[in-house]
Amino acid sequence: MLSSMRSILLIVGVLLFVLESAQAFCIYNNVAEGGPSFDVYVQPENKKPTKTLFLLNRSFHKNIAPGGKECCHWSDKGCNETGRQNGRILFKIHFGNYVRIISNDAGGAIEFTGTSVDLIECRSTRLSGFVEWFLLNDASPA
Repeated sequence: MLSSMRSILLIVGVLLFVLESAQAFCIYNNVAEGGPSFDVYVQPENKKPTKTLFLLNRSFHKNIAPGGKECCHWSDKGCNETGRQNGRILFKIHFGNYVRIISNDAGGAIEFTGTSVDLIECRSTRLSGFVEWFLLNDASPA
């Protein structure tokens, strides 16, 4: 049952990615109802990921509740200083008492699934189609 649910989520995620990646990077919070919200900041990958840079770059700071999504067009230099679809950016994800830095393409997608802070999976999909899966509970305490 869990395997078929993961397959369905993967198919839905890939379809959403294909439909939206030509236009924007998107972050999906597909955790179960009652799961955590995520605070998301972005900055260019070519800059050292410091707390100050993330706090100064308020051009993309979103709180994404369960079932929600936020997108920003890859050509929007407020979200992607390079203005290129394959420009690399860092996403700083806050959830619960944890922080995770994720690197992805400006035209990529990030999806969170799971039921609680301890069981949140992340799927980070790049333009090339490369998909990275990991558990967010591997993140550092905030």
